[in-house]
Amino acid sequence: MSRWEAWLFHILTAVVSLTGAVYFWMKNLMETDDPFSLVNHPLQPFMLSIHILSAPLLVFAVGIIFNSHIASKLRKANGGNRRSGMASLFSFLPMVISGYLLQVSSDATVHRLALVLHLATGAIFVTTYLAHQVISFRLSRRYLPESSRNPRVAQQPGMSRCRRLAGSAYD
Repeated sequence: MSRWEAWLFHILTAVVSLTGAVYFWMKNLMETDDPFSLVNHPLQPFMLSIHILSAPLLVFAVGIIFNSHIASKLRKANGGNRRSGMASLFSFLPMVISGYLLQVSSDATVHRLALVLHLATGAIFVTTYLAHQVISFRLSRRYLPESSRNPRVAQQPGMSRCRRLAGSAYD
């Protein structure tokens, strides 16, 4: 996975997660003083709009990283971070489907079920995504050579950061 793909996915995950959490807080945990108001906070419609507009971009980003990261990791026999990645991946599809159902369902029961499924799978996705990032960071720190972890070590001239980090894999 290239650096721009990773950053795109991280930023979109953060935007969708934060706007979803803030919208949930505004809609369900706040109360307005105005009995005639349809919203509990003036920014509630804005949070919902940003959440709904950025969610398809997150689906697009998952499609981009599927071949370069997810499928390539699934093809490997061993993976140090496979459980959290699989949990994140398997919670993603029901989260997306239930999010779309929330927008189009007119039946109150279907809407309530889609809401519960969306909240549950969204929480699982965010939790497993964060766990996946923490485990990946720890694994990369464990397997990197000591010289690449120490910022005081002088960079060798003419050697890229990737080559320095990979060590003898390119030699």
